[in-house]
Amino acid sequence: MVPADTRGMEAPSSEAGLGLIELLIAMVILQIALLAIIGAFGSGAVALGHAGKASTASVLADQQLELYRSMPYDAIGLDTAGAPTTGTYTGDTPVSPIAAERQVKQVSVVVRDQSTAKELVKEVTTFDCATGNPLGAAPC
Repeated sequence: MVPADTRGMEAPSSEAGLGLIELLIAMVILQIALLAIIGAFGSGAVALGHAGKASTASVLADQQLELYRSMPYDAIGLDTAGAPTTGTYTGDTPVSPIAAERQVKQVSVVVRDQSTAKELVKEVTTFDCATGNPLGAAPC
């Protein structure tokens, strides 16, 4: 005769507990995927911050160059009060084909990160002697 408390129960099979192991493996894979997504968001936020700084620096450099563009050619020059007092002059190289025909001045504007002194943007432009001359003025 069969004992009363074991009626209706099946004998344990070799697959007992397999569902629990599958669940644990699925949870580990899901956790790894979530950590990868979180890492991607973090690096995206850093890249977005750098892009924002570079964009702001570019606007500041453009504003400074616009100030130079509004000046007459003769007013564009080096402020010698802040210039270095040592160093060797190596000479000027022609900046453009116009250099052989007319005088040119090259202006470089560099915007740096205040905390790290890292160069964010460098913009260079060339002015020739016709810059800032009123309409109808004699050519240079």
